[in-house]
Amino acid sequence: MFKIALQIKKTGENILELRLPPVLRIMFLLFTVFIAVSMIYFPIEEGSRGTNYLPVLFLVMAVFVTLYEEKWIFNRKENSIESRLGLLFYFSRETAEINDVNHIMISEVRKGNRNKITSKYYKMSLVFNNETEKDIELVYFREKEKLVRNAVLIADFCSVPLKQ
Repeated sequence: MFKIALQIKKTGENILELRLPPVLRIMFLLFTVFIAVSMIYFPIEEGSRGTNYLPVLFLVMAVFVTLYEEKWIFNRKENSIESRLGLLFYFSRETAEINDVNHIMISEVRKGNRNKITSKYYKMSLVFNNETEKDIELVYFREKEKLVRNAVLIADFCSVPLKQ
């Protein structure tokens, strides 16, 4: 199974980022180039092995995956938390203040219905002073240790407690 896990990195003295690893983007960029080169040097003739639109569809999907961005930026100097979700140049942005965070919480989540076996996940959430929550990351139960390590680093960086 292909896992996409966010990694934590300190990019400055007062900046901590939780983001997709750059290796993922490089891997999908190489995949995109491979598809484009294959389309140029090995074109599919109309009606012989399929249709002409399928390679173009794969190319468009690979470009979108290459440009996908998911990032949380914790900035102590500006007292801000910024989340970016979307494409590299076209994304939605949400901001909050670090002082508004009451604590970081790790909780168990089960997905499924009552009649079927459920899957167990863990999520990391920011809990604000007004008791609203913002989910940061959701991982499969086997990835709990890495999630806890990231949560501890973020909690220490933001000077807020961690609750499990």
